[in-house]
Amino acid sequence: MPEGANGQGRYGTDLLRITTVISVAIYLIPEGAHFFEMFNKLKMSSVDYMTMQRAYDGWAFFGVAIVIAVGCTLGHAIAMWDIPVARWLSLGALALLIGAQVIFWCFIYPMNALTRNWTEIPANLGVARLQWEYGHAASATLTLLALVLALCAVLSGVRGSSQPTRKV
Repeated sequence: MPEGANGQGRYGTDLLRITTVISVAIYLIPEGAHFFEMFNKLKMSSVDYMTMQRAYDGWAFFGVAIVIAVGCTLGHAIAMWDIPVARWLSLGALALLIGAQVIFWCFIYPMNALTRNWTEIPANLGVARLQWEYGHAASATLTLLALVLALCAVLSGVRGSSQPTRKV
């Protein structure tokens, strides 16, 4: 991103860097919570499990975090286009975030719909809860890797933008 006479371009890029890392980290919060709760929740009785699932009411708000994380990660890739390492790391983080969304829409959301957001016990609760729990574990893994790549992209972009450009 070109830097203006008063450094506005640099501050915009710095804000994008910070927002990218923070937005991916915020999206990791619910995914990480699901991952670490999974081990105890899978031991619960059906009734206790269904009761516990009500704790997630309102978590759909985290959908905003994924939209911001995807947008910022894409924006960072575009802003760092002239710094190949930062660009590819950002695109890798973006691909992982999209992969987490594929897992959500293919494996997690169908269980939310089947159970009417965990207000009705389906006939195959054991299968439904395994799919939901392991879907979140896979999504958490991809989101953690996305955070690592986004952080590496930001750091490599900072180093890459501070190096003098060579003219050919």
